[in-house]
Amino acid sequence: MTERVFSRERKWGTWVGTTDDLMKLGEAAKNLFAERKEVLVSSARKNANKESPYELRDVERFVDRLHFEVKLENGDDSVTGDLESVLAEFDRRTATKLTFEGNYGFSLHDKEALRIELNWTERYAAAAVVTVTASDHGWANKATAILSELLDRRNQNWSWIHKLGWQLLAFLAISATAGKTTSLVTEPFLPKGWNPWIYAILPNVASMTVIVCTFFIRKNFLSLFPKVEVIDLGQTASKTRRWIFVGTLLMTIFLGILVNRIS
Repeated sequence: MTERVFSRERKWGTWVGTTDDLMKLGEAAKNLFAERKEVLVSSARKNANKESPYELRDVERFVDRLHFEVKLENGDDSVTGDLESVLAEFDRRTATKLTFEGNYGFSLHDKEALRIELNWTERYAAAAVVTVTASDHGWANKATAILSELLDRRNQNWSWIHKLGWQLLAFLAISATAGKTTSLVTEPFLPKGWNPWIYAILPNVASMTVIVCTFFIRKNFLSLFPKVEVIDLGQTASKTRRWIFVGTLLMTIFLGILVNRIS
């Protein structure tokens, strides 16, 4: 007998939403799991030998293992339970990971999966990941489409900055700009007669140190460009910090050019 398994996975670089959005996402996943569970239970009971108490007992054990659960991680602490009770403990200031998962038990470990992960802090993990695996091609596509639609609504346009290549490129561009600006600003104040290399190296070292501290310290970077951000109802994503960062950088460049022209 040929058995087919269909797997779907989608990833998002950023996600911004409210606690209501988290609840809607969890409820959608819970309903999809319940729909799939009904099919699996019906199939297991239909195929079981009604005259064998052992098979009937195994089917009931299988049914008992099928459950939907939510796991909330706050650093080293975690809580696992049903959707409502776990989200009641959700604190956007301390949350590091939130997982919605349909638990199909060991017997279907590699054949059935329904999982959503929202990740706040892991360096190389996507902000949101949907994984759907099922022997039913239609249901796998349907579940992926429903969950993707909910996540697509809140995807943000700064997800590219979390990719390593873009981070390196941004680092080089900002360092070069800040280094040149710092050089222009500090050159008139350095003692005359110094080796020309000192005029070139010291300002750049200083500016690169500042850039490393402000741009690549993980906490500050995630504060500027959060992977996952939970906001209040009616509030927009917190763009203020990003505009302050960009505005400060542009003002530094402008003042550097102005000072250089005046001197």
